[in-house]
Amino acid sequence: MAGSGRRASASWPRTAYGNQFGVFVRHARQVLVTGNRLSGNCQGVMVLDDGQRGGAGNVTVEYNSVSGNNKFCPKHGDTPVDLGGGGILLLGATHTLVAHNSVTGNSGKQINSGGIVVASAHALTHGSNPDFDAVVRNSAFGNHPADLIWDGTGAGVRFAANACGTSLPPGMCH
Repeated sequence: MAGSGRRASASWPRTAYGNQFGVFVRHARQVLVTGNRLSGNCQGVMVLDDGQRGGAGNVTVEYNSVSGNNKFCPKHGDTPVDLGGGGILLLGATHTLVAHNSVTGNSGKQINSGGIVVASAHALTHGSNPDFDAVVRNSAFGNHPADLIWDGTGAGVRFAANACGTSLPPGMCH
């Protein structure tokens, strides 16, 4: 897919319930994740730079319903951390767009927990910082520890026109 100039569409089920991941994009580029209903998983959507050459990015996550992904999954195999309570997680993803999603009721105490989380993958997988990601026009409410979370790493990360109740750091909800 990388370098082809074409965007690959999601090839997983349009509904995912009770799994470790609703949608997991790892070490891939030019992926479109759209129109899915994801609930009851440990993580609704995860885009992960696992540290391999090429990373993960140029992904579009749009028009998904991501709610109540509060199942707990302990770390094992390819998953370097415990997961639970995660809506949409960009972990080291670059040039990725998260737009027009409804993200509600995702709650937990793990690194992935919350509504829409943007963080560096460097410490976990030797992956990238989240450079040039955009989180725009999403609706995120009732997520814990916050509806929008950014660890402050990366360059050119943008949050705009998101309807939400809480953010870490404060000030990203409109």
